[in-house]
Amino acid sequence: QLRHFTLEQCVLKDNIDKQAFKSLKSLKLINVEFDNFQNIGWLENMDNLEVLHITITNQTRMKFKSSFLSRSKNLKSLKIIKKYSNQQLILDSKCLNHSTVLRELFFNGVVVKNPSGFWQYVKNLEQLTLINVLNMHLHKSSQLVHLKELNMLITRLDVAMYRKEQGIDTNPTQNDLCRFILSNMTQLTNLDLSYCSLTYLDKNMFGKLTKLTHLDLSSNRI
Repeated sequence: QLRHFTLEQCVLKDNIDKQAFKSLKSLKLINVEFDNFQNIGWLENMDNLEVLHITITNQTRMKFKSSFLSRSKNLKSLKIIKKYSNQQLILDSKCLNHSTVLRELFFNGVVVKNPSGFWQYVKNLEQLTLINVLNMHLHKSSQLVHLKELNMLITRLDVAMYRKEQGIDTNPTQNDLCRFILSNMTQLTNLDLSYCSLTYLDKNMFGKLTKLTHLDLSSNRI
């Protein structure tokens, strides 16, 4: 019985039929890379899926509806990457509510609809160890007290949202937001802060990260 399915650097002339994988009850891992990705209905029948990695290149604007992954209650690793285009992928945060055992979450080039609902869901994932999410109320990631691996990119938009929602009168910097996010993450072992436009490191930045073993500060302006 097929358990792993990988399809990379593929240009499909037609969409994948919605019933194409329905009979593959033992399929646990799907790793696909498409140049064109118009129909995701075939992923709605994956009852036992544990790992889903999708890379999309040269794609127009697209929305993942709330029914996406609705039956994948055992999903442990989700990675969605958008390459080589300014057109973003829109993901409804409700589609993630079905799995409570998610351990890895990696988005790049993805915009999540209803980011507040997304963070409400993510903070209850006690098994989550890795997260990479960009430009979505990033300050709320400070709630992930169980997190062990964090890869984040702090932008001016994140800082502005942090200032607005926290009611800060002064003008915070990327450094201030970074310190705020890390203040509760005492379980972190791996931290990637590359390309965060950090200009300095104060003595309290990593004070609570006593378990940290890997730190990437490359491509900053320190």
